[in-house]
Amino acid sequence: YDAFRRAEYENIIFYEHPKSKFGLGYILKDGKDNFIVFFNADPKTELEFPLPDGIWEVLVDKNSAGIKAMYELQGKIKLEHSTGMVLKLK
Repeated sequence: YDAFRRAEYENIIFYEHPKSKFGLGYILKDGKDNFIVFFNADPKTELEFPLPDGIWEVLVDKNSAGIKAMYELQGKIKLEHSTGMVLKLK
């Protein structure tokens, strides 16, 4: 996706996990596409992240990465320790 090649600063919203200094993420807006990238850098603890409203397609998880949706999520996600995810708003 072009959004990951060169994003304007005003199209990126960073945020930290409210309960862990090891959890972080950002929302990337590119025209009609919205993405969320999450990281759990904690070496031992699973972290839960709330998702903005909508249905989110998972493009990258702990097992696979690609440009097509593997499955969909709503509400919140749980990231195992030392993992990340990339999601796209459906």
